[in-house]
Amino acid sequence: ALHLRNKDQGQDVSWYQPLTMQQLLDTKASFPNAKLVVGNTEVGIEMKFKALEYNTFVNPSYVSELQVCQRLDTGVVVGAAVSINGLRSFIEQVEAQQLALKAAH
Repeated sequence: ALHLRNKDQGQDVSWYQPLTMQQLLDTKASFPNAKLVVGNTEVGIEMKFKALEYNTFVNPSYVSELQVCQRLDTGVVVGAAVSINGLRSFIEQVEAQQLALKAAH
């Protein structure tokens, strides 16, 4: 964990970055009020405009199960930590595959 101190507010902040699903689950069990952060846009809005305060953050971006993009016969699976750009690339790949299949038939 990375521990930071906000000089302006005198607030201690902890940042956790688990690498496995089990580490993520253990961290959330230890800190149930921790804010999950992937991208951080909403947290900035919540803290600046909604006056919400968080002192524990968890970044699950490196948990491999949350980075998956997979096409199934019944649809797609997109992990919770997939970036917008990653999702866009995946959608483009799926579209290209669909076009290739249509052209082949």
